[in-house]
Amino acid sequence: MKKILIAIFLATIMLMIPVTTAVKTSEVTKNINVSPTNVDTPVFYVTQDEYNQINNYIELTFQGDEVKKQEAYDIRDNIISTTSDENGHILDPISLAESLITYIGIQPIPEEKLTLVDSIDELNGLIKTYWKVVDGKLIEGIFGELVDKIIQIIKDRLGWIYDLVNKAYTLFKDGIALVYDFIQPAVVLIAVAVVQVVNNIIAVPQLFRDLITELFQLDFDSFIDTAVAFTEDFSTDLSNLIQALIDLVNNPQLKTYLTSIQNFVNWLGAKPWQDPIQVVGVVRYNLGYLVGGTVTCRGISTTTDNNGKFNFNVNPSNTSDTSFPPYEWYGMHDCTITVSKNGEVLKQSLPKLSYVFSGGKIEWPFVIIKSKPKFINLRENLMEIFNNLLLRLQELFPNLFRNINRLGV
Repeated sequence: MKKILIAIFLATIMLMIPVTTAVKTSEVTKNINVSPTNVDTPVFYVTQDEYNQINNYIELTFQGDEVKKQEAYDIRDNIISTTSDENGHILDPISLAESLITYIGIQPIPEEKLTLVDSIDELNGLIKTYWKVVDGKLIEGIFGELVDKIIQIIKDRLGWIYDLVNKAYTLFKDGIALVYDFIQPAVVLIAVAVVQVVNNIIAVPQLFRDLITELFQLDFDSFIDTAVAFTEDFSTDLSNLIQALIDLVNNPQLKTYLTSIQNFVNWLGAKPWQDPIQVVGVVRYNLGYLVGGTVTCRGISTTTDNNGKFNFNVNPSNTSDTSFPPYEWYGMHDCTITVSKNGEVLKQSLPKLSYVFSGGKIEWPFVIIKSKPKFINLRENLMEIFNNLLLRLQELFPNLFRNINRLGV
């Protein structure tokens, strides 16, 4: 009788666990203010220095295998433009998100296949096919690390979206051997229930792909539908069901791992898309630093220190028509930084490069050259030449001033 009750309980869990592929079907109230005509599309750039680092990684990693090396360069070219302008190489976020799915190598097991599993051997077959796990070991795609290196370049601006994918994928990699070992001798229903929970975590990279694609294709209604359905309905239901499974299993290590997944789901339920955005940077003024300058972002101001540095947080809560989508938490927010002194605006970050997801960070090094009125014309001309030289150096070597600042020069 006890076994029958457990079977009924587990079957109920399997039926109630959210279906990862049906996230978009949830009905939500759409914001009538959302309009793709209200705001410019944010732009992601890869500096020349970062571009060279990617090339060096490809050369070293695929040395001796010209076929794979060329494929790696093709992946790079699909994500990052080969030509550059004064800001660097343009990165295509949609291609990056699609490449994450293509080259990470794993995907969730379809729900209809899991519900038909009758044996552990069948379950192992599905895990091998979809999770790319053989004998408890994850077989990662050879180009997955390349895609990850590119993501690392823009992770600060991705904010909570990056944290979502990173936390989920780390949980999967850290726990897959434990889960695999547990399910081998387990009752099929219990094994499938555990796999169901992990299966939902694996769906997160696909969620990332969907969100980025809808956002940058300006399909704002679908973007909000997807975000709301996953972050609200999905997270609440799954957390409760994980707790039911924790109470059922006896393996202490598995309990701890399931608790880690539950903590991840609860983190999502705490609305990280409302977290503050960090604003950091340094302001160089002529041959030194701008001391006591005013730095403003999203209505919040601070003062540069003796080294021209600034570091403060802004709250994305005051969403407006400049948010992307307008008036929404989930997307990116205009964090244009303005530097001024004595009421005079000296410089501003580029607006299209200043959009950040909540929970993210924007870092901007300013170089300001300004001659004083009392200087003679010759001195002004020299300062103008020096100004152009510094700006050119910043274009060619974007990280030069950051490295000098780290050395304390």
